[in-house]
Amino acid sequence: QEKSFEYSGRDVALSVVGPLTNSGSLNGRLMDLLRILSNVINNSVESVHQDRRLNVKVTVEVGNKEGERELIIRVHDNGRGIPEKISNQLRMGQSISTKPKGNGLGFQSAIQLAKNWDWDLQLFSRPNEGTVVTLSLPIVDK
Repeated sequence: QEKSFEYSGRDVALSVVGPLTNSGSLNGRLMDLLRILSNVINNSVESVHQDRRLNVKVTVEVGNKEGERELIIRVHDNGRGIPEKISNQLRMGQSISTKPKGNGLGFQSAIQLAKNWDWDLQLFSRPNEGTVVTLSLPIVDK
């Protein structure tokens, strides 16, 4: 809701899909999770073509990886996408910015916060098609 309000004056559609159920606990701090999502959504909004309405969709689901339950949060956008060379540098945690006022610390910070809690943060992007960032967090049974 915070991001919907923040971008209410721009041509941005932000939606969250997927109910959260109380099916366990997550290892980590809620503030770190929110900071990661904020950084990723900000990058999405800043990546839009001037002539295109930006759609950012956040999906939440519970999945299984190697027999362990996990919360999977995906942030999809239809922005400019990221060239492969830059996305590879981002995946390695390098500070990269292609924006005039950017410093490249947003995604780098997101990667570091995810690593601190043993969360998995993945980036998939295609130039001119958009980007998907997936955050997977192990669910700890109560």
